[in-house]
Amino acid sequence: MIPDVLVRWGLVLPMLMCLAASGARPAAHDLERTRVAIAFGADGSFHLDLANDPEWLLLRLEPFLADYPGLPVRAGNTRLAPADRDARLAVLAPVMVDRIVLYVDGREVRASSVVYEPPASATEADGTPMSAHYRLAGRVNPEARMLRWFYGI
Repeated sequence: MIPDVLVRWGLVLPMLMCLAASGARPAAHDLERTRVAIAFGADGSFHLDLANDPEWLLLRLEPFLADYPGLPVRAGNTRLAPADRDARLAVLAPVMVDRIVLYVDGREVRASSVVYEPPASATEADGTPMSAHYRLAGRVNPEARMLRWFYGI
């Protein structure tokens, strides 16, 4: 079983080490603010929560539509009303599920399901946009020991 705390530090520590070695100061992206959490069950199930600004998600996912002939392409690049944006992001769930790949003990593992959850409100208490979530689920070998992941956005 891959302990949740090791997964979190396994994702954060290499980034911090690179920043420290380069002397660069960490700076957040204005729109991205990606947050990822993953939890593993004793039975091998996993739940991955990916949180992003929904406007940023839409801008990042739509360019991949050329690879999905069954999904409708939106004409123009106009800003959508929040309800329309969220409906569009729900349709783009198959694109998102293909953008995240887990490698567990060297073997590729894909999520078997993905659900889009729109933000509960437009902004957080501090005025920043509230995040939307893609919640992915699947299974890994319950005896797994190592996780690597690819986030292709």
